[in-house]
Amino acid sequence: MLLANINQSMVMINAYLLDFGKMLACTPSQAGWHCIPSLVPTLQLLFLWLCYFSVWVSWFIYYRREFGPTREWRILANSFYVFCAYVVISVVGLGAADAAQGHCKHWIVALARFFGIFSTGIGIIEWTPQIMTTWRLQGPGSLSLWMLGLQCPGSMIIFIYFTFILHEDITTTIGYFFSSIQQVIILGICAYYGIFARKRNYTALQEKD
Repeated sequence: MLLANINQSMVMINAYLLDFGKMLACTPSQAGWHCIPSLVPTLQLLFLWLCYFSVWVSWFIYYRREFGPTREWRILANSFYVFCAYVVISVVGLGAADAAQGHCKHWIVALARFFGIFSTGIGIIEWTPQIMTTWRLQGPGSLSLWMLGLQCPGSMIIFIYFTFILHEDITTTIGYFFSSIQQVIILGICAYYGIFARKRNYTALQEKD
């Protein structure tokens, strides 16, 4: 959950910084439908991150209630506090710098794109162990195929929608493309071993008969 939250928060901050100029240009006189295109990317990515964040918070509450403040819990709790500080400092501090120094300031744009590229790398790292585990187990294990079946096309839809309709920066969207590809690989592995297992069971039943 730590990697997932870092991934989603960094891509959200990426979109926030790159679209900050558009949001500032959305004055009260332009409120309403005219402002929606400027706010949609950041708000959608914010909602996605809040979903991951709420799961993380729920895990902390459940783990402490069931097992108490163990050493592992304290380490993860400290990482949680550091993560929250990083999000607040990034959103408030970089947003203030963006407003004060101008949206086109080179270092702000470069930093935003770095956040997007770094988020893509974390996303690849996040899914790679799951691919290896699925291959080793020859099945999904505890992974929900329903969840993955929804998430896979969802990631590709986000990539297409943000890239070709909203014309967001490629560093904002490319992570969803790679996530979708990795999820397709996991589903493909599960489908392959599922079909293989059925054929094997069918052959075994024929041999018994």
